[in-house]
Amino acid sequence: MIEALKHRLRGFFTREQALVLGYHSIQTQSLPFTVWHHLDAERFEDHIAYLARHFRCVALSTLLDEMAAGRIAPYTVALTFDDGFRDNLTVALPILQRFRIPATLFLTTEFVGGAQLLWPEQIACTLALSPLAKLDFAGAQFALADDAQKGVAYRQLARVFKNTPPGDIQTQLSTLLKTAEVTPEQLHSSAWHEGLKALNWNEVQMLRDSGLFEFGAHTRTHRRLSALTNAEAEREIAEPKRILEQHLGSIRYFAYPYGGPADYTDEHRSMAVRAGYTAVFTAECRTVTPRTDPYAIPRAGIGADTTHNDLAYMLNGGVARSNATTW
Repeated sequence: MIEALKHRLRGFFTREQALVLGYHSIQTQSLPFTVWHHLDAERFEDHIAYLARHFRCVALSTLLDEMAAGRIAPYTVALTFDDGFRDNLTVALPILQRFRIPATLFLTTEFVGGAQLLWPEQIACTLALSPLAKLDFAGAQFALADDAQKGVAYRQLARVFKNTPPGDIQTQLSTLLKTAEVTPEQLHSSAWHEGLKALNWNEVQMLRDSGLFEFGAHTRTHRRLSALTNAEAEREIAEPKRILEQHLGSIRYFAYPYGGPADYTDEHRSMAVRAGYTAVFTAECRTVTPRTDPYAIPRAGIGADTTHNDLAYMLNGGVARSNATTW
């Protein structure tokens, strides 16, 4: 009873604050183990139906205009997607169209149109295909005897790779593939690899032409900015804006990869300002108010373990309860 009352009071006091939700991949053919930032299409549709019934869903441009004007309309939500997975077009867009809900896609420019998966997806596909019961890698042993163990190994390896120097990641991925006894041909011909590919530029244009999508930048290569030199970080921040504007027109928004407090610095904020962005997004789960710094706008990461109740809790002012590893 007391918890229910606290929940209602929290919802009342946050009703004129907004929440920005961060999605990634929306899958109809899931990997055999859970990858947090891959959301099942059925669960995504449940989220969208809930949002359409109970909240005011707006484009980021609308939310930013209201922030600048000093008042956000009650129960406002804005949807975003990161990276640029093809399933944002083939799976997510039809659902968004059915409910007429807009979204913003933060694109990693070297992912768009490329044959290479991002490193979290390469790890996941490698483990899914590996015939081994145990894997020795990076000075540790990982059990792979069944899908549950592969899921644990994936989460452990994701932490290893997140802390790997960015310049070493491709070498480590090649080593992992060989150690897991998976050939490049097996990897690239697998249904999982195919289902996790990026949009190409024509498909990005299709999203734009739907009238529901706005766009922002999410670096060139999705490298952790805090692990780069200032010159490397500036290129990761500034160059995608130029590339995206060649295809899509004006780009005003930027989202940090990973987006936690350890993943970017005040200098990266200054770089974003110099590059000409007018809003920058993190992955810290808080509500947005007219007083929120436009160069540090929080987003709530939404993933495979986000239930309908979790979503309702966050949208009524609660803090995200998740074991998320955000990308």
